[in-house]
Amino acid sequence: MIDAPTTGSRANTDRAKVYGTNKDGLIEARIEGNTVAALVTIQTRSNHQSFLMEAPGSWMSEVAIELNKEAK
Repeated sequence: MIDAPTTGSRANTDRAKVYGTNKDGLIEARIEGNTVAALVTIQTRSNHQSFLMEAPGSWMSEVAIELNKEAK
C-alpha cells in the first residue's frame, strides 16, 4: 500500500490505462481496457477493508467484497 497521498495515471497501450488517487486509506481508480472500463474503490479502516468494482454494461457489472478482522 502507498502511505503518502498519491494521484496519477499509468498507461500501457497493449493492456489498460489506470487513473486514480490514494489518500487516507481510500483508493479510487478508473481502469480502461480495450473492451471494458471499471471504477474501483478500496477502503481500509483499522479492522475493516472493502473492495468495490463497478463496470456498467459488462457481463458482471458489480463486485463487492467486505473483510473484517476479529479482535483477539
